[in-house]
Amino acid sequence: MTESAGGKLPKVSSTVRDRMEPESFREFLDTVGASDHSAWITYLTRFRDSEFELIQTLGYSLERTLHGEQKYECTSWPNLPCDMEYETAVERSVEKKSGTRGTMTFVTMRTEFRTEGKTFAKAWATFIFI
Repeated sequence: MTESAGGKLPKVSSTVRDRMEPESFREFLDTVGASDHSAWITYLTRFRDSEFELIQTLGYSLERTLHGEQKYECTSWPNLPCDMEYETAVERSVEKKSGTRGTMTFVTMRTEFRTEGKTFAKAWATFIFI
């Protein structure tokens, strides 16, 4: 792990560009059994490449990573199809907790989802490295 002094991770971020199509969104709704756009925020969970890239950049192993708390905030839903960009950055300092089997390191990442330069949703995910 590449921690700097004081338990803070270095400033790193990862940006990914993707395209959201109406067909893939409808397929997602069918798969999860939703009939309307009430499940759209869950659709954003398929865009996780930037989180996984950051985990590896920080020197952690995906095999020793647990997914903790997750939260979303949304202001709008873009018209589809749309080109989208999402950027993930480490939001908080490292928190370490000792357990019976060793130390666990907690890192919270924030992802911002944008289209046409405007943020339409944010996601926070806490990862636990063992």
